[in-house]
Amino acid sequence: MQFGYRVPRPFWLVGITMLFLLVLNGCTYDPPAQQSSSATPTLPPATVNILLSTDGPRADDYRQWCGAHPALIADSTVGTIDSSYWDTPGHVGPPSLDTTTILNGGYFIVTPFRLSKMQPLLDHRQQPTQEYMFKGGQVGTVKMMKEDSPHPKVGYRYVMLFAQSYDPQTRAYTQSRLELVAAFPIDTQGMVLLDPQTTEQGVIRQPEVKIPLSQIQQQLAPCK
Repeated sequence: MQFGYRVPRPFWLVGITMLFLLVLNGCTYDPPAQQSSSATPTLPPATVNILLSTDGPRADDYRQWCGAHPALIADSTVGTIDSSYWDTPGHVGPPSLDTTTILNGGYFIVTPFRLSKMQPLLDHRQQPTQEYMFKGGQVGTVKMMKEDSPHPKVGYRYVMLFAQSYDPQTRAYTQSRLELVAAFPIDTQGMVLLDPQTTEQGVIRQPEVKIPLSQIQQQLAPCK
């Protein structure tokens, strides 16, 4: 392209240089942000697992159930299992979620459940039951289990043994809320599993023990 005026070469070089410097001065350069190498990912809180030992005799000998004076023995089917909670006034948890604080403070987790069917086999209750529950469960990051404690499943049928539970509100035992202390599965043939089969390295150490539900009913009949 021809212009009417020709700029001498030295002045042309100076003009280009000045224009280049003006462009540079009007722009800023932002280097890409670098992630800090010291940043650490946020880890979920660790679960506190607590195993409670079982106190008291085993309940698998049905011939001793009369003398044990349970609050209720029933042929029951589990309808729902509800959310676990701290067994304290107001369901308030411990101030610190560590094993020492929980055990020394007498904090327990319980899990309530509902029965879709229930036929009493032995009933010593003097007041209506508002809630059935078993010890153990999980609240937040704390998981508590009681050794040999029953953990019934929804839809399953059991012979259930209930005892009075301690009420932290009144500080007394009550029948309005019963604790499940034992649960023995009932199969479709009406057989009650008192002891499951145990094996060790492929060898049967303890064969399963089953008896008819009718035999338990006969045993409990004189106790009423």
